[in-house]
Amino acid sequence: MRASPRAFPLPFPDRMGSPFPMALPASPSDRLASEPTGPATPAAPSFWVTAGVLLLFLAGLSYAFVNLPPHDLWWQMRAGRIIAEEGRIPTLDRFSHTAKGEPWLVQEWLAGLIFYRLQQSFGMDGLAWLKFALIGVAVIGVAAAGTTRGAPLL
Repeated sequence: MRASPRAFPLPFPDRMGSPFPMALPASPSDRLASEPTGPATPAAPSFWVTAGVLLLFLAGLSYAFVNLPPHDLWWQMRAGRIIAEEGRIPTLDRFSHTAKGEPWLVQEWLAGLIFYRLQQSFGMDGLAWLKFALIGVAVIGVAAAGTTRGAPLL
């Protein structure tokens, strides 16, 4: 038996220096017939787990088709219209009463342009379908990341 590299003695050192003895079978015939021999297979998810995941999926799906909120979307689409018509990003505020003519940094210019083009081409349904597609991409991405790390899909 190899000596433990620790400074204090362990009561039952095994081959790896662990204080807990390991009882390994001497041969495969020493194993009990009821012991599994292959890798463990994960149990199928219960009905309630499956129902809960399905309910969350349906809730997310219904959220994708809910009416779009009125705040900020219209400002972004108006800024997108200005960008599409003028061919440049506006630099001066032209919407507010108190800060009209002041410098304006349009941080979400690309989203505004995309929203405006989608609304011009497909109407408000185009924006709802974009929302649905982005939620789907997010769900698929999270599921793919989880399964590559060994998590079951459900």
